[in-house]
Amino acid sequence: MSLSGLYSKIYLDIINDRVQLPSMPEIVVRLRDILSKDDYTTINLARVVQADIGLSTYLINISNSPVYRTRVKATNVESAIRMMGISAFSNIINTYALKSLTDTGALKNKTLIREFWKLSAYRAAISAALSRQVKGIDENRALLSGLIQEVGVLPVLMKLKEDQFEGLPLDQAISDLQEYSTKIGTLIARKWNFDDELLAVIENAGNYAYPGSNQVDLVDIANMSRLLSQIGSKNIQWPDIDQAPCLNRFNQLGLNYENILQLLKEAKEDIQAIRQVLLGSLK
Repeated sequence: MSLSGLYSKIYLDIINDRVQLPSMPEIVVRLRDILSKDDYTTINLARVVQADIGLSTYLINISNSPVYRTRVKATNVESAIRMMGISAFSNIINTYALKSLTDTGALKNKTLIREFWKLSAYRAAISAALSRQVKGIDENRALLSGLIQEVGVLPVLMKLKEDQFEGLPLDQAISDLQEYSTKIGTLIARKWNFDDELLAVIENAGNYAYPGSNQVDLVDIANMSRLLSQIGSKNIQWPDIDQAPCLNRFNQLGLNYENILQLLKEAKEDIQAIRQVLLGSLK
């Protein structure tokens, strides 16, 4: 069976409930449930987070990353939550949920999945840097949008045998998966109760003809990070500006190609630091 045929079969298995979609980690489900009520406190949230060493470490590292640029570093979970605020905390636990998909020891295609997560972390870090130049875009939401745009790739990679991708470059594998990863990613986003704005990021991943509105939004940020992450690749595909409204919207902010490259150059250390936090111990 061809790879295209395998993708199609896996997608059909998923929509017909013959393959279970990844579940959100129990710790994140519990925290989201607490946040949905009005009687939570920072202390309550911290106690729940502290039960998970991985999430505790991740949260403190994120709060001390260039995303927050605070003078005083967080030394414990409660101070980390206070520093970032509840809205940011809510977004960060979702990024942790996504990262958890790559952490299980029973994965097939481990090498490709790790390379995929490295690429996703790079896009997320670029998204965070871009968001600082756009009024009204929350940096934590931008970070999350960079991570989620290809989330549908993971269930497919988990189902395929390692040798079915042997010798295939990561960007080619993702490109081949595009049609199915978007459909599967949308299913995951709905299962995990992501909001409509994040759902739009997944549905329009790589859609540079996305009409949007008059202002740069999360979809534009995610798609621009996708383009910029290709720089240095032999297979870079930069769309014509007439066919990519998002490029026009960035231009209207004074962010043309040259200016964005300079921005990334200046933010290089921050991007690397954020990327490393998202990767954690992943090598």
